[in-house]
Amino acid sequence: MRLLIDANVFLEVFLNQEQAETARSLLSMVAEHEMFLSDFTLHTIGVVLFRRQLYKTFREFVQDTIGRAGFSVLYLSA
Repeated sequence: MRLLIDANVFLEVFLNQEQAETARSLLSMVAEHEMFLSDFTLHTIGVVLFRRQLYKTFREFVQDTIGRAGFSVLYLSA
């Protein structure tokens, strides 16, 4: 199954919010599904983490999500 993952799913985990465990569970299924995130999602996560001065977290997110886990970034046009 192909899944487009929204920024809020990742932010639940990074910010340890109420639904963090549910979000972790979904993200752990990367081997079972094709997972995607949009370029807008990538930028949104960057903005939120940079505002909180979580620069290292953003760098690790990009390396882990795109580099290691194999998420694909979709570039959406109007």
